[in-house]
Amino acid sequence: MSRYTGPKWKISRRLRFSILETGDELKKRPYAPGPQGNNKKKKVSMKKLLIKHAPAIVISFAAFVLLVGVLLAVFQAKEELVQYTIKDENVYMYVQDMRMDFYSTITLDHEENITKLYIDEEYEMDMGTEPLYYENKEEVIFPNTMSVILPVEGKMQRKLNRYTTINGEGIQAIISNQNLKYALTNGFVYDGSNLYFFVEKGTLSWGTNKAELSPMSMVSCYYQGDLSIYDYEKNEAVLYENVTDDVIMTFEDYSVNLSYDSVAVDNSSFLLHKNIEKLAALEK
Repeated sequence: MSRYTGPKWKISRRLRFSILETGDELKKRPYAPGPQGNNKKKKVSMKKLLIKHAPAIVISFAAFVLLVGVLLAVFQAKEELVQYTIKDENVYMYVQDMRMDFYSTITLDHEENITKLYIDEEYEMDMGTEPLYYENKEEVIFPNTMSVILPVEGKMQRKLNRYTTINGEGIQAIISNQNLKYALTNGFVYDGSNLYFFVEKGTLSWGTNKAELSPMSMVSCYYQGDLSIYDYEKNEAVLYENVTDDVIMTFEDYSVNLSYDSVAVDNSSFLLHKNIEKLAALEK
C-alpha cells in the first residue's frame, strides 16, 4: 500500500479544505508567495516615511530656524551704527584752517549715505571725513568710514567703521568702535582721498619747508593744490595754497607721500587703496 508524501498545504488550498483538519493551510500569510517571499521588504510610501519621522523633522527645522536667528543677530550686531550721541562734552573740528566748536548734546546721524550733525536735535551740517576732537581729552571720533594703514605690520590697509574713536592718552593709541578695540603703535588713518590723521610724531616736508607734527595731528593734501595742517599739541591750523611740491610725512620706520597716496617702508613702496568701502575691516 502506497503512502502520499507530497505537499499537503498546496492540495488543501486547491480544494479549499483543510485535509489536516487544522485550518492552518488556508490562513492568508502576511507576505508574498515563494521561498523568498518572507524576506522581501515592502516599499514604504513617502507619506508613511514623513509620518514616521515627523518628530525628527520638526526638531531639525526648529534648530535650523534658531541657528538662522542667531546668525542674523550676530550680523546685525556687527553692522555699522547709524546714530552716535555725544553728551556733556565740548568738541571741535577743523575744516582747512577754520575751527568749528560744538557744545550741548551732539548727535551724528547717518541718513541716505550722508552723516549729519545735530545739536539739541536741530540740524547743523553735513559731515565730511574730518574728525571731531574732544576738548577735554585726547580723543577723536570719525563721523564717516575711514581706513587705517599698518606699514610695519604687513603693509596692511583695513577699513574702520564710521564713529570709530581714537584715544591717544596712553603709550599706544587705542582704536575703538562697537566691534573693535585695537592698540595702534605704527600707523595712520586715511580717508581714501585727501585727509591723513597721524598717531605718531613725525616730520612733514614739502619743498624747502618742514614742520614737526605731534601725535593726533591731521593733514589734508590736495595734489597740486591746497595743503592744510593741524598740529594737535600746538592747537594751530595753517593753510598753504597752490603747493606744487611733493608733500612727505616721515617717521622712524616709514614715510608717506601725501601727494601720490603712497607709503615707503623697508626699501619698497605701495599705493593706498582709495575705495575703502571694499577693504576688509580691521579686527582685534
